[in-house]
Amino acid sequence: MKPQRLAPKTLPLTEAETIALRHVANGAPVQPSLYQRLKKLGIIEAKADGWALTQDGHIRLMFDAAR
Repeated sequence: MKPQRLAPKTLPLTEAETIALRHVANGAPVQPSLYQRLKKLGIIEAKADGWALTQDGHIRLMFDAAR
């Protein structure tokens, strides 16, 4: 029987990334380098009218707020 492979855990967001994610959720501007970092993590995506949270972004924001 093969051992089950566990999905890798995601790294926690830094304080600056969490704040930037909250700003994106509220429609506030964020530094371009943070947009790129959050996009690379897959928690925001470009939309026609700006940036929006992905489903993972909503989950990360919700769990970071719960801590």
